Amino acid sequence: MEIKDRFVDDIEPAKPNKKKYSIHRKWCPHYKKLMSEKPGGVIPKCRLGLNLLLFIAFYRYVLAMPVNKICTVLEEYYEIHVSTVTIINELNLLAKAFGHDFGQIIEEMKREKREQSVHGDETGHRINGEKHWLWAFITKAKALYLVRKSRGSKVPKEVLGEDFDGVLTSDFWDAYNWVPNQQKCWSHILRKTRGMPEDYHLHCKLRRFYRKAKKLEKPDMSMEEKRLQVEILEREIGS
Repeated sequence: MEIKDRFVDDIEPAKPNKKKYSIHRKWCPHYKKLMSEKPGGVIPKCRLGLNLLLFIAFYRYVLAMPVNKICTVLEEYYEIHVSTVTIINELNLLAKAFGHDFGQIIEEMKREKREQSVHGDETGHRINGEKHWLWAFITKAKALYLVRKSRGSKVPKEVLGEDFDGVLTSDFWDAYNWVPNQQKCWSHILRKTRGMPEDYHLHCKLRRFYRKAKKLEKPDMSMEEKRLQVEILEREIGS
């Protein structure tokens, strides 16, 4: 008889965790009222813990799941009974709690240097049945998501600043055309040139350059070797 190992990925059934905080209160002679300490990991006036709120925010804004379905997930899988009104109200409190950090990320986006790249994109996003746009601006160190009614250039100008001198990577949507230094998405470039029957040779040439450039992402390649390969590609593009 022999023994054969078999490995599978699985998860343990999740259980709700109701935390109890014993909060000390003291009379403040200056404000003339009882003052309470703030427990860690809890947003003021929130019934739900921070981990649970972040979990809900992921389902709502990353997976675009409706609030009523989030309630179903919480009840069926985690035995947490919460109303749609509670989720909406507490997501608003979560947004206010991170408001300062949100504004700080926008200011840092505006200060991105030329050698760094900001990736921008947008997609449709409905709020209570009304059409909005979910915008994303990504750098190597930061990720900013914001919802706006507009799909126009005023949104990237709001985030990057009208004097932005970094490099913006985006698709061919007109809202990004005001940025002087741009890198268009290679998927969109290849898609557009593929549909150019009058110059299919250009598409083949760009596709070849793209494949060579992707090879520069190898982790075992030194920076000196990458610079050399980039110079070779630039000479090929200019020829």
